[in-house]
Amino acid sequence: AYKLKFIPNYKAKQMMLSYFFKGMDEEKFLLLAKKYSLNHINLMVRPQAMEKIVWHKNQGHIVVIVSASVECWLKPWCEENDLELIATKLEIENHSVTGKFASKNCYGIEKVNRVKEIYNLNDFDCIYAYGDSHGDKELLALADESFYKPFRSATPCF
Repeated sequence: AYKLKFIPNYKAKQMMLSYFFKGMDEEKFLLLAKKYSLNHINLMVRPQAMEKIVWHKNQGHIVVIVSASVECWLKPWCEENDLELIATKLEIENHSVTGKFASKNCYGIEKVNRVKEIYNLNDFDCIYAYGDSHGDKELLALADESFYKPFRSATPCF
């Protein structure tokens, strides 16, 4: 239904999350998310993208991953790599996953809104942004230096 544009991406995502995780114990879910994050994300990040992250960190830049993915499965990887994270938060009530979002889906203009909530962009001399999906276009437009699909010639992600 999402591919046919009958429902927006956030609804499709909530339906998928609800189908797989609704009712799951919070501790079990967070453990699965951490395991996924630490065992699989490095395999999905293209080597040239990781090199660019390291370059920015070596320049003293604040590196922020802004993603529509669920925060809890990116957070351990970001922490391990000393990266800031802005992502979609999943709702947990009474120590159980509801399958709903606790925040707006961090996609499209919401990426810009969330960045501006946290950072005063006037404090930065230059803002770099990298993106590889339609949901990154607004964030790329915000940057002084933007790069769309710059790492596509690299090893494909799994």
